[in-house]
Amino acid sequence: MRLTLCFLPVLLGTAVSGSPVQPQDEQLHVRSTTGVTEGQLADMKYYVQYAAAAYCNSQPSLVNRLVSCSDNACPLLSSNSVKNYAFVGFDQSISRGFVAIDPVKQAIVVALMGTNSIAGFIADVLVPLESIDLCSGCKAHQGWYDGLGDIRGATVAAVRAAKQAWPSYKVVVTGHSLGGAVGTLLAATLRSSGIATDLYTYGSPMVGNSQLVQFINAQRNGVHYRVTHVNDPVPRFPPTLFGYRQTDTEFWLKTGGSETTSYTTSDVQVCTGAKSSCNGGQGGLDLTAHSHYFQRVSACKGGLTY
Repeated sequence: MRLTLCFLPVLLGTAVSGSPVQPQDEQLHVRSTTGVTEGQLADMKYYVQYAAAAYCNSQPSLVNRLVSCSDNACPLLSSNSVKNYAFVGFDQSISRGFVAIDPVKQAIVVALMGTNSIAGFIADVLVPLESIDLCSGCKAHQGWYDGLGDIRGATVAAVRAAKQAWPSYKVVVTGHSLGGAVGTLLAATLRSSGIATDLYTYGSPMVGNSQLVQFINAQRNGVHYRVTHVNDPVPRFPPTLFGYRQTDTEFWLKTGGSETTSYTTSDVQVCTGAKSSCNGGQGGLDLTAHSHYFQRVSACKGGLTY
């Protein structure tokens, strides 16, 4: 089903205010911002550069080369001599990305590319949930899960090979927008296969139903930083009215405007619970906020189209 932008404010209103009241165990709990350390914030700022790099390094021709980005999108990766280890995806795949070796962070990083068109992305929010075999009763967004299917085999194989070569390196998955959604499902899959995996997402939409969210939240072999920005609408899609829930833990960049990129620990609100009143309690359709997470995330691709 396709929607035009003229219907998005109506749908957004449904996403924010049209959802039924959830049981108490699904309500949000807000933690003190003192829970965000300088180190955690620095890592969020670092791994968003991988999410940015995915927009211009997810190409088979760049494998075995050092990661680089135009428009100053990933300067820390360049200075750390991060190497593109493997490409994941194919020409017409829903999702694509690359696996990198980071000698400074001692990490094997899977970076997944986000959507090129926000309008096209939001137009697919009514794609139905489908049952998946990750856990009992779990359902995922059909499109995001198909995206996982496009890259799962190649990614798991590349990560396992990299772990054999660098056994002490940790595994990190990161992505912006669509890349965050597919990355969430990928991280859950890697953890379920016994590979400890940290997850950093930026502006990720909801990925599935409450059973899937509870399963992901209960995984202990890896941390999850789900970063949202002021009133970015994408994390509020698809609407909870259609059975979707959001994952823990949300780190909401709550201050400034849609193009603000400079944040300190005091600007971050930490929220837990399947139903968020942080970014999830915001209204409006500020698509510019979706493009700015500590930087203009898709800068090396020329930016997102609307």
